[in-house]
Amino acid sequence: MRLNKRSFKEKVTPRKLAFFSIFVLSLSFVCFDAFKKAGEERVEVLYFTNPACRPAHRVDELMREIEREFGDKIELHWYNVAMFESDEEEAKEVKALREKYKVYGVPFIVINGKPLSKAYTRENLIMEICKYFIIAKPKACG
Repeated sequence: MRLNKRSFKEKVTPRKLAFFSIFVLSLSFVCFDAFKKAGEERVEVLYFTNPACRPAHRVDELMREIEREFGDKIELHWYNVAMFESDEEEAKEVKALREKYKVYGVPFIVINGKPLSKAYTRENLIMEICKYFIIAKPKACG
């Protein structure tokens, strides 16, 4: 169906035009705000470890590398988990987080609230962290 000028003017009332203008304007603010926040994006990584646990040492070093590569783009929290009799008692915060994420052993990694269920390799960690950056991906994401 073709619209001639007269029928177009009849269908597009000033009220409809105003609503459309407000919609487009609000959408542009939402997009601008999302783009602005993308530069401020940070991924939260919780890392549960124990210094006396030898298998965790390799992952400890891997987490230090990840922290260097991502810099201020990730917020890395280290938690020492009491696993042995000689370990100091855990803080209430650590106990609560262990219960929340069901941390029964170390090393254990949580990225943005989701436990990492893949092997703790450099590639898997980078891939999992990078999927949370939508617009402004860090250099480490390639």
